[in-house]
Amino acid sequence: MNQEFEEILNRLKVIEDGMKENTHMLESIQRRAYIALVFNAIKWFIIVGLTFGIFYYTKPYLEKTIDLYNQVNSLSNTITGQQNQAGSLLNSLKGLIQ
Repeated sequence: MNQEFEEILNRLKVIEDGMKENTHMLESIQRRAYIALVFNAIKWFIIVGLTFGIFYYTKPYLEKTIDLYNQVNSLSNTITGQQNQAGSLLNSLKGLIQ
């Protein structure tokens, strides 16, 4: 009976050691998951912050560029209109000559 009792105690000791090791591994996994969550949140705050910051500081330049584009587009439309008028004038002159 004493032999069986010692064997049971040894098995319990092995089980207890295994449980301690598993608990340690689980705590390590939880700690790593928490740290990964914190760093992931910080990463996204930086990405979003930089995006809005860059937009805020480049907004005046973007507005100037859009205004310049609109001016060039307006000038292009004016030139196209003048070219059409010149073409119609040439066509009317050709009609007069014939």
